[in-house]
Amino acid sequence: MVLYNHLGQLKKYNSPEEILEEFYEIRLCFYEKRKAYLMDVLEKEATKLQNQVKFIDKISENKIKLANNSKEEMIHLLQNRKYETDPLKKAKKTQKNILEEKEEEDYDIDKEDSSYGQDYHYLLNMPLCSLNKEKKKNCKKML
Repeated sequence: MVLYNHLGQLKKYNSPEEILEEFYEIRLCFYEKRKAYLMDVLEKEATKLQNQVKFIDKISENKIKLANNSKEEMIHLLQNRKYETDPLKKAKKTQKNILEEKEEEDYDIDKEDSSYGQDYHYLLNMPLCSLNKEKKKNCKKML
């Protein structure tokens, strides 16, 4: 059998086992990278759920009042109380290529104004009916 090796060069293999032996180390490396990525995503999802539970607790205990506040005031309140911005959104930002970010800065000057506070949407856009004990229990179960 003649196949391309991991360097993109043609190579003759005498058996399927020989192919497996050559690509075993390469695949193992990719499996480890994928596992690390999935673990990171799961940790960020857990952080997001913990923040939602904390937010629901504070709302139900009347320690946070969002009524009659502007969006900016609500965001400052969350920042002052040390709520994290959306962990999953942060992960996506760090994965972007530097060149893509540079292009976005060049072509989209008003990007910051339009997305101000969107990192807290995972808290502020929760429906009011979900700010209850059942939602809190469900979030804790998912942790």
